[in-house]
Amino acid sequence: MKRTLLYSMIASSLMSLNSYGHEKGDFIARVGVVNIDMRKEKSSSVEVSGIPNSRISGISGSTDFGASFSYMMSDYFAIEWILASPFSTNIKAAGGIPMVTGSQNIGKAKYLPEVISLQYYPMENTSKFQPYVGVGINYTLFSKESTDISLNNSVAGPSKLKIDNSVGLAAQLGMDYEINDKWLVNAALWYIDLETDAKIETTNIATIQVNDVEADPIVFFLSVGYKF
Repeated sequence: MKRTLLYSMIASSLMSLNSYGHEKGDFIARVGVVNIDMRKEKSSSVEVSGIPNSRISGISGSTDFGASFSYMMSDYFAIEWILASPFSTNIKAAGGIPMVTGSQNIGKAKYLPEVISLQYYPMENTSKFQPYVGVGINYTLFSKESTDISLNNSVAGPSKLKIDNSVGLAAQLGMDYEINDKWLVNAALWYIDLETDAKIETTNIATIQVNDVEADPIVFFLSVGYKF
């Protein structure tokens, strides 16, 4: 009887040591560094009378802190929400706008991409290595838009920049490596479909409408996670 009880205790301990993988009901919080790399930085032609064809030629990426939160609906599927601090970006144009303003710089803005994804984890929960894929929806909120001083001092006069918020699809690849049954390290990337419209309201010339601005960023995330 004592020997049977001892074997049972050893087996239970071994199972506990090997139980690294994600399981139904786990809540995983990850905190780390987010880098956004804008991939396309282009737009269709600018619609404004008297200014030759123009386009968006540069949208800067940025790096900041971010977090993600996943809930395991089963041993293999989870819902994740990624949230970061607002990022800053500088916007440049080519073609007719720099001919009018004397500078490629249009302005700057803050943007906040939020992504909700359905994730699939193919590995068994005995594995420390947990790769995953995800698909979801991205909503990017733009705020604190402002025009560049070179534009305000040009013949266009004092101006205002407005960028529409964006909704698009997102795809994800990632992996967790579990240090123990609570702590893990994570690396992930997202491809985000980001397309928006913008306009520049000027004092001395017509409103400059910029259509179909595409950025389609790649988002890199390196983090440390904790399971609750």
